[in-house]
Amino acid sequence: MRYLITHPDHEPFLTWYFDVENHFVEGMTVYDTTARLYTTDGKTWKNINMELTKEQLSEMLNCRQYGDETTPEIERLAKENGLCIAFGASDDLLEFRGSVYDEAGAYNGTVVYLSKKGNVKEESKPGRVEVSASWLPKEPVTTWLVVANIPFAPFDIFEDGELYCRGCVFPFKPIEQ
Repeated sequence: MRYLITHPDHEPFLTWYFDVENHFVEGMTVYDTTARLYTTDGKTWKNINMELTKEQLSEMLNCRQYGDETTPEIERLAKENGLCIAFGASDDLLEFRGSVYDEAGAYNGTVVYLSKKGNVKEESKPGRVEVSASWLPKEPVTTWLVVANIPFAPFDIFEDGELYCRGCVFPFKPIEQ
């Protein structure tokens, strides 16, 4: 359902369709859950602020399928909330989405570093976030295990019912270039 409608004299309800000019009445609040906007007067639409933690984002990603790890909406939410999504793909890639949009070669696994500007680098320097992608780790039994050297929230990606990748979400806000 797209719209959540609340009014002090009625129970809240959800609907797919809402026409402000024909349906809005005094005292009503209309929430457009797709556009993340709301109105209390039928004229002015305001943003709904949505803060997302790394744990909440990892829950959104958990149990998705290989090849469909994220969506444009998930990536937008991650970027808006300063969160980076890291996961393994194919047999030779480490993918980054959200606050960083990049990839790194990872044949047989790799360790890379994110610069303060959000660039993937191969050399370690102070202040860089280390991201490690292990190919065929012993634990868990999976194709990819991706971890960071800062607090992160894990998520699992499946392929044909089997664990394919345990990725991670961590806070990362690149410095504007």
